[in-house]
Amino acid sequence: MKYLLKLFFFFCLFQVTAQNDTLAKKSFKEIIGIIQTNVKDTTVALNVTRYYSNRANKEANLKHQWGALQSKVIIYNIAEDFPKAAVAARKLIAFSERNMLEQYYMDTYMLAGIVVMREGAVKEALVYFEKTKAIAYEKGNEDVKKQAQFFINNIKSIGSDKSDVIAYYQNELKQLNEIEVNTENDSVVRQRFLMAKLGLSDAFLKNKVADSANFYINDILKNYLEKQKDSCMVKPLYMMLGETEILLNNFDAAAKSLDYSKNYCKPHTRFDSLLLGKAYGALYYKQKKYEKAITSFEQALEAYEISDKEEAYMDDLYKSLAIAYKETNNLDKASFYFEKYGNTMSEFAKVQDTIDTEFRKQELAAFEAEIEQLRIEKEDSKSNLNYLLLGGSIVILALLFLLLKFYKTKKANEVKFEALLAKINAAEAPKDIIDTKDEVLEEKNTLDIPVETQQLILDGLAKLEEKEYFLSQECNSHNMAKKIGTNTSYLSKVINAHFGKNFNTYINDLRINYAIVRLKNDVFFRAYSIQSIAEEIGYKSADSFTKYFKKDTGLNPSFYIKNIKNVA
Repeated sequence: MKYLLKLFFFFCLFQVTAQNDTLAKKSFKEIIGIIQTNVKDTTVALNVTRYYSNRANKEANLKHQWGALQSKVIIYNIAEDFPKAAVAARKLIAFSERNMLEQYYMDTYMLAGIVVMREGAVKEALVYFEKTKAIAYEKGNEDVKKQAQFFINNIKSIGSDKSDVIAYYQNELKQLNEIEVNTENDSVVRQRFLMAKLGLSDAFLKNKVADSANFYINDILKNYLEKQKDSCMVKPLYMMLGETEILLNNFDAAAKSLDYSKNYCKPHTRFDSLLLGKAYGALYYKQKKYEKAITSFEQALEAYEISDKEEAYMDDLYKSLAIAYKETNNLDKASFYFEKYGNTMSEFAKVQDTIDTEFRKQELAAFEAEIEQLRIEKEDSKSNLNYLLLGGSIVILALLFLLLKFYKTKKANEVKFEALLAKINAAEAPKDIIDTKDEVLEEKNTLDIPVETQQLILDGLAKLEEKEYFLSQECNSHNMAKKIGTNTSYLSKVINAHFGKNFNTYINDLRINYAIVRLKNDVFFRAYSIQSIAEEIGYKSADSFTKYFKKDTGLNPSFYIKNIKNVA
């Protein structure tokens, strides 16, 4: 997926470079053109997109409001800021669905699927690609249907059994070979051939059937890209070719392919540096040049900051690094990276329902035992059977203690969850779920405020609640007082007197109640990361959101999300 997704992304998005101009007299079409020609300059592109969005909002033009949101997704994706691209993609979906822009659903879901897949949220991506495929089927759009199926197969091939994916593409090639090609359908058929062979290359490579993957990659380079030697599609193909040649022990050919890939699609991105560093590291590792392998792998990790979701796909790198460090007698580093390799199991399990983790667990246990034995030999220390039995007993007791603590915590959380669920069901409005009262209030005396002024402030608060202003990160007492037309002292006194809480408690209660209800009712919102949820409801960090959510409910957001889907 690492190379293939990067390569196929160029089928779906535009490419570009630079210009700046006055926007006030430009048409929407001209503004879009400026964004496209500046898309690689993130600052310029986002500034123009911000103007584009404000103007579309001012004119209430849904088409261009959607277009501005789409532009933001593409800009962040090209800038390789994949978490922000994914957040923007989810906002694009929410906007499209809220305004029932059915004519844009297919493009929206396809783009969102590509972006969140690149972020690492493959299960969420699968939902979007399935929706794209269903819409394309209804509209009779065979090309988009095939593209969606391509990505669905790409996700399926992450699993251990890739036979279905391979059979699908082999059948696709068989059908294509029976089609009579003419000038009208030539480009369509060629693209279908290309997609099928890309899919086979990827599936065979993931299955480490190197000779078959090598055959199809060479076929693509020879027969489909001979007229696109300057294309950014060539670079990842040569990287894939190098990977197959490493598996085939054709080390000279592998080095040439990797070197050749560096001639295309310049300048190289941070993600390119990660892929190349991994590929060269794998080459040196296979040649048992462990020091050079370590250097390449470490440079790859320095070049690109791997997100939490991407960690799941770093298993080969971490495992190779661990063994390379073991072979160079750096046992601490070896243990560190093998532990990281082990952690990828749990991350990978989140995106694959059928993965067989038992072999990895056994391999991890054996490797850790070997590392421990080497460390004992290096330090020239001795142990005896009684010491091992004592150590084993301590470990077992510690595990039993942790297990008991886990179940006690789980039971306590279940009780808290049921209590929260009862509150939700009993509440007439979201604000009735969590209603915190502060013992110490900022402003106690409201007698010096005229009754009419108090009522105006209360009416203003009600209107801002209705508009969900509390979800804005700019929501503070100063800005809220300004919007209502009062001062912060009066605002605090009225909130203290009428709600029995301070301003910050008032805002946090509104946000947490909003999150509780939306997470219960919105399946897509539940798929957001904790950071994305926090930003969506006005917090700047996941830690702040988690702190207030747990303070008000007694639960971590992740526990609530996991359990609410079973009753929603």
